[in-house]
Amino acid sequence: MTTYPFTSIIFDLDGTLVDTAPDLTGALNHVLELNNLDPVSVQQVRDIVGYGARVTIERASLNMASR
Repeated sequence: MTTYPFTSIIFDLDGTLVDTAPDLTGALNHVLELNNLDPVSVQQVRDIVGYGARVTIERASLNMASR
């Protein structure tokens, strides 16, 4: 068995340690492009993210449809 010099692994799920909004924006824009929808900005992603991937995609799609 391998031993490690640490006893815990910490995941930053809310973006306080690492800003993942740019990565999420890239992934979301890829999905939107595949569905012939306009891309969203990093700020728009920050405003709509927070309840999982499905809700984020739905919110982005609605956001683009209301333009």
